[in-house]
Amino acid sequence: MARLVAGLVLFHPRPVPPSELSTHWIAPPAVVVLAVVAIALFAQAVIRLRRRGRADLAGTGRVLLFGAGLALVVLPLVSPLDGVADRYLLSAHMLQHVLIADAGPALLVLAVRGPLAFFLLPAPVLRRLAALRPLLRVLVRPDVVFLVWVATILGWHFPSAYDYTLLHPWAHELEHATFVLAGTLAWIQVVDPARRRHLTRGGRALFAFSMFVFGTAVVDGLLFSSAPAYAVYAAQPHRVFGLSPGLDQRLGAVVMFAEQALTVGAALVLLLRPALRATPSDAVSSVVRLCHPPPRRRRRWAFASSAAARSLRSSSRSAR
Repeated sequence: MARLVAGLVLFHPRPVPPSELSTHWIAPPAVVVLAVVAIALFAQAVIRLRRRGRADLAGTGRVLLFGAGLALVVLPLVSPLDGVADRYLLSAHMLQHVLIADAGPALLVLAVRGPLAFFLLPAPVLRRLAALRPLLRVLVRPDVVFLVWVATILGWHFPSAYDYTLLHPWAHELEHATFVLAGTLAWIQVVDPARRRHLTRGGRALFAFSMFVFGTAVVDGLLFSSAPAYAVYAAQPHRVFGLSPGLDQRLGAVVMFAEQALTVGAALVLLLRPALRATPSDAVSSVVRLCHPPPRRRRRWAFASSAAARSLRSSSRSAR
């Protein structure tokens, strides 16, 4: 089996010679186009919100968050990390995955929370998407999002699926696209940028904790396996940094665990902060408030949601 995989690797349509790994920068058209579209949508949202006199809700901090999030999604796909991850090191591939599926989407969702979420799509785009509203409502349901996220993370890391993506570029690109999509949908549930309140604060904390639990399943499989899980990396004769297949695999598990502990752990601390700050006598009532919040108050950015609602109503009438 190892010889067969090694033979397939030699005929991989995207070989990167070891001597060129440090300078292997690429520009996949899909990645470049989507990055430009994301920048354009974010920029017009910031401009529109500032024109309404709410620069405080679209300040420099949001721009920096968006830039950092976009960089964490784009750079792993265009930098030398992609060449190393593509065939040579599982640990590099794991780093690429956690950046595009977790850290990057988390920062992007944080950047657009509040009114910016309502201004991301211009009115003409909203009108075109009016017919898809029922589908979008289903797609953002917490239970659907969680199932999509689990299927994406566990499914693509199954050894046969993982090796297949490494040997077939179209599947590899599809894998990366689904990682970004599933990660973004999951962090929308945790952050709730538009304050839809599909989940209570305690429910969002439980969602984040469940992400950590299922991510740990992948970590445990890599960390405690007695044999290499992915044949493509085990059959690779050139060992970058001199890492053996076993050590490379354990390092990949550590990378995934550390990133999830940082991102999901920070989310849990912020979501559970009211209960953590409470005195022992108030702990029970604090937990109750987390799981059963009081009726929502009028948001200070209600003008944004009202404008979005008017736009959606007009788009629905146009669709009829």
